[in-house]
Amino acid sequence: EGAFERIEAYLLYMKPAEIVSLRSFTDDGGRRDSAGEAEVAAVLRRWHQDTAAKDLDAMMGDVAADVTSYELEEPLLLRELEAVRESCRRGLEATADRIDFDVIDPQIVVRGDLAAVWSLDRVTVPQDGADAITTWSRATRVFRRRDGRWLMVHQHLSYPLAAGTDRVRTDLRPAPEVCS
Repeated sequence: EGAFERIEAYLLYMKPAEIVSLRSFTDDGGRRDSAGEAEVAAVLRRWHQDTAAKDLDAMMGDVAADVTSYELEEPLLLRELEAVRESCRRGLEATADRIDFDVIDPQIVVRGDLAAVWSLDRVTVPQDGADAITTWSRATRVFRRRDGRWLMVHQHLSYPLAAGTDRVRTDLRPAPEVCS
């Protein structure tokens, strides 16, 4: 019986309240790959540093050439490294100031040469003579270990919608315990 079958069986017998309170499927039954998790976490830290430094080449260093990315802005789907690079370039050039990019509360699961990460992303951009602009979004990223390096092969970013509308909410903040 594989992991997906166990998850499916588990969900079939859960009460609705249990489903709502379920945070994630990170209970791995002792198969945790702490070294792989630390390596992926290091990639996330480098992205923070490289974004703050506005070093586009370094930012792309951990992204696979065959990446697929669902970005926050149009188009809906970007395939290949150069398209993602262009999207990141536009973001970096949108301000002359530093950009702080933080991956908040990342959940990292590693199985062999595949890793999944889901988190909240916080982007803060200082403004001259005004308060910094901070936006929050949701992110899911998939990495593959190739030739000993973790490379992002898939990314899905999204903003939540305002209830009952088609307007995105970039001003929402997570509960304080998530950001600690």
